[in-house]
Amino acid sequence: MNLQLGERKIRVAQMGPDFVILREPTSHPPATGIVTLEVDGRIRQFPVFLPRGIAQESKRVELAKVQVDTLVEA
Repeated sequence: MNLQLGERKIRVAQMGPDFVILREPTSHPPATGIVTLEVDGRIRQFPVFLPRGIAQESKRVELAKVQVDTLVEA
């Protein structure tokens, strides 16, 4: 499981309904990203928003789900 923030991939140890727990501490400002979960060869991706970013002193990161609307090409 990982959290992708732009080009950066951060390994995730655990995921809850509104948080993730990182494997290693890091820091990052508030941003949107994608949590990727693979179980039994099946990959699921969840767009998320990190309203408080990632604090260096905590592995627990608050998440808010992002609503993905259908994109229409102009």
